[in-house]
Amino acid sequence: MIAVALMTILSADPDAEAARLFAEARAAMKVNAWDVACPRLEASRRLKPTIGTLLNLGVCLQNQQKPSGAFDAFTQAQALARSAGDEARATYAARQAELLRPKVAWLTLTPLTTPRPHTRLVVGSHELEASASPVTVPVDPGLATVELTAEGHAPKTLCVELAAGGNATLELPALESLTPEVPVAKPAVVLTPEPAPLPRATLLTLPTERLPVHRPALVAGLIVSGLVLIASCVGFVWSRTTADQAALQQTTGMLVVTRSQYLTASTLHPLTFGGLVGGLAGSIAFGALLAGERHGD
Repeated sequence: MIAVALMTILSADPDAEAARLFAEARAAMKVNAWDVACPRLEASRRLKPTIGTLLNLGVCLQNQQKPSGAFDAFTQAQALARSAGDEARATYAARQAELLRPKVAWLTLTPLTTPRPHTRLVVGSHELEASASPVTVPVDPGLATVELTAEGHAPKTLCVELAAGGNATLELPALESLTPEVPVAKPAVVLTPEPAPLPRATLLTLPTERLPVHRPALVAGLIVSGLVLIASCVGFVWSRTTADQAALQQTTGMLVVTRSQYLTASTLHPLTFGGLVGGLAGSIAFGALLAGERHGD
């Protein structure tokens, strides 16, 4: 179970997976198992193209008698090493690419017409997007195949025989559409008479009506708010006085306040703050509404 979990974690990390594939490929190369090593190096290159991976891939493909793939790998390794400032490996990769150049054939693809969107070319191990400009790719000597595909069109496969160090030009034909194009008819022109002008509208101004205000309710609310405010003031003064007498009683020992009075004052004192705030706010609000109603009259 631990091994399976470790493999899952490694496969989720591209760098770790690339390192694992590279290590397996190197072990296979030591016993000349090129058919095992080359696919692993190619997979490692797709995950993380490093200089070492590209150099080993070039050596592996060279031993598989695939000079075009080896030439590409050494060329990419040279460019990557130059950008990294690794002149030793860049020089080695350039020398290996030059040694392979005479063994590689070169195929130039020239499209006859402007390619359609999503047109793709597969030339040996190369997969590229077709363009309106000629493109030259290295291929292995012998029979080279070119697969031309486009969305909604019938694919075509072309073949050309090439010798080592040779050059050839292949003109790409136009692909046949799978669904014939149907000409779109132009819509008929329909003349419509101009509409008659609309009569001018007359803007009506409607008198606004005020909503009725219940003045007795406002007066009652003002009275209740005033009573709450007065009761809260009385309760605040009484609870505060009782608390002060209780504190004096603890100091002098004289019995001034009973325990029940002290408990009532302690409970009532915090409530009086809410009553003061509510009564004051209600008095102000109802008073303002009554003042506005009288002003409206």
